[in-house]
Amino acid sequence: MRKIVAGLILFGIPFGYLQATIASYIRSAYVTAHERYHGPAVAQAGVFPLLTIQQLSEAGVIHLLAIEIGREAMSLGMIGAAAFTAGRTYRESVAAFAVGFGIWQIAFYAFLNLLTGWPQSLLDWDLLFLIPAPWTAPILAPLLLSLALIWCGVHFIQREWSPIPIRIRVKDRRLLMASGVVVALAFLSQAANAASGQAPGGFLWPLLAAGLALGVGTFSVAARR
Repeated sequence: MRKIVAGLILFGIPFGYLQATIASYIRSAYVTAHERYHGPAVAQAGVFPLLTIQQLSEAGVIHLLAIEIGREAMSLGMIGAAAFTAGRTYRESVAAFAVGFGIWQIAFYAFLNLLTGWPQSLLDWDLLFLIPAPWTAPILAPLLLSLALIWCGVHFIQREWSPIPIRIRVKDRRLLMASGVVVALAFLSQAANAASGQAPGGFLWPLLAAGLALGVGTFSVAARR
């Protein structure tokens, strides 16, 4: 069990660095186009407001959109492959994916700050994913999600190697899926504004808190059952 968790950590941290370097290259190319429409001050402050597809085409950097979507898809694929290799069973692989994803996300922002000096604050907004629509939030939000995923995933793997594994009932699965939907809605709440080139509004912290509470609470009840 310790070897599985250690392997996920040893995978997630270097992978986070690799993704941070790629993101820094993409960001440097994006900033040049961003300055054209919003000025140097806004462009250096962050990625928002996002450039629309038309603006990306006019600036000759529309290929960055395809590169970023591909990077995101391949990142999830690589984490999935590592989790599939680490887990002995389907249940264990799902838990390993949660752990690997959380470690990668935390390492990504840590190395991105080290390499570029950004983000400067945990409340800086970032474009998290583009699949299937822009996921946007202050950086603190995905970090909280990552910590929850790591805690639940490690605990689940630990119990899988014990005489009393966690029994996930049908009701538990439905509640966990519902919590995932609620969390996703919190991150996608500003998708329309982001896609249209507008600055994101306020983040729905109560919605994120409700989703995390439902997910962690459901898992904790199942673990104690």
